[in-house]
Amino acid sequence: KQWYQRRVAITAGFTDYRRVLKAVINSAKNSYNCNRILENKHDRKKTWQVINELRGKSKKMIKPSIVIDNQKITDRRIIANQFNKYFNSIASKLNESISDLSDSEFSSFE
Repeated sequence: KQWYQRRVAITAGFTDYRRVLKAVINSAKNSYNCNRILENKHDRKKTWQVINELRGKSKKMIKPSIVIDNQKITDRRIIANQFNKYFNSIASKLNESISDLSDSEFSSFE
């Protein structure tokens, strides 16, 4: 029974400490964010960047990447050229398959 009372006391102390710590952290965050807005109050663009960042609307630059021949490529020009090459090859292959059909196969549709 004594260990139970000690456990309840420790749990209550932990709960109180956690509540106070959360309040201190939130207060520090609010103070930091208010200072950031005040620092940029004369620059609308920067002020809105801070506001949107706080709202979770910040723009994150994601570099596109694609794996070609077991190599990770991040250069946009190379990626565009590879897509272009791929889609052009599809058209060429379709043209070849159509030209391989003999005229006799189309004569049956007349």
